[in-house]
Amino acid sequence: MAGSASMMTNIARAAKVAALLFFFLPWVTVSCSTGAMNQLGGVGQPSGAGVPAMGQMGAAEVPLATATGAQLAMGSVTIANPAANPAAPAQPAGGTGNPFEKPNMAVLAAAVLILLALAGTFLLGGRSGALVGVVGSGLAAAAICYAVLVQIPGDVRASFLHNGPGGGPGAPPINPAELAQLIQVKAQMGFWLTVAALAAAIVLNLMGMKGPAAAAAPVPAPPPVS
Repeated sequence: MAGSASMMTNIARAAKVAALLFFFLPWVTVSCSTGAMNQLGGVGQPSGAGVPAMGQMGAAEVPLATATGAQLAMGSVTIANPAANPAAPAQPAGGTGNPFEKPNMAVLAAAVLILLALAGTFLLGGRSGALVGVVGSGLAAAAICYAVLVQIPGDVRASFLHNGPGGGPGAPPINPAELAQLIQVKAQMGFWLTVAALAAAIVLNLMGMKGPAAAAAPVPAPPPVS
């Protein structure tokens, strides 16, 4: 049983390392619905020579930004203006309110928690190390789920809400319900893989905690011989 517990702990460590590597995969994409822009009247503006205006492209999802976990943690994501030429590379939003211009503290804290959970399994070992792995992985998973599923969509839509559908300070206001149709924030595979790796690490650490206890359980004494 002790050997099985050690194997579970080692696999849990590998899962934590995988979770850290998944930080370099895309976690979030931000896109703009051209169909929604048509309905809002924010299309049909000149978009550059030889490039059709967004209102002439038909309903489509125009990518505005793609962010990896590492980019979110460092605050190095750029986002395009949805009224600009969609074929042009994304530029820093700067004065228009880039919601990604600062490090996301929840994602950054999650990376630190994973590192601490991984180090704890080596420094403490046994049940104590496994417990640190469970707590650290659980808190990290909760932090990134909050960031990607709650905080980031809210920050992105708040940024466009304050700056109008064209992204400029002088743009007309937009209804929050319409904005939800216009700007789409979607979690990507890298995020789900990170959550899955952390969930696997939690389960494996819990299984590793059971192993030593079972091995140390006292053997029932044989009944007395009459």
